[in-house]
Amino acid sequence: MTKPPVRIAAISLAVALLATAISLAVALLATAAAAQSPADLRGAVVRTLSNNPELTLKFHTLQAASDAQDIARSARRPRVELNAD
Repeated sequence: MTKPPVRIAAISLAVALLATAISLAVALLATAAAAQSPADLRGAVVRTLSNNPELTLKFHTLQAASDAQDIARSARRPRVELNAD
């Protein structure tokens, strides 16, 4: 059984986003070894993830693929149409 192309694209984007986020987190952990509290490290991670255009692009691409899946699934859901005469 073959998987739909949208699902494969979403999975590959999720894996790429996760790999990039993990590598960024490892780099942050290595450079923030002298961080004073977990809140400082958490803030550094949040700032880095929100200011990285590559991660932002991958996140939005993943979100678009997820939305496309939702749209494709909606075709199989029942519909209700009302007419007022």
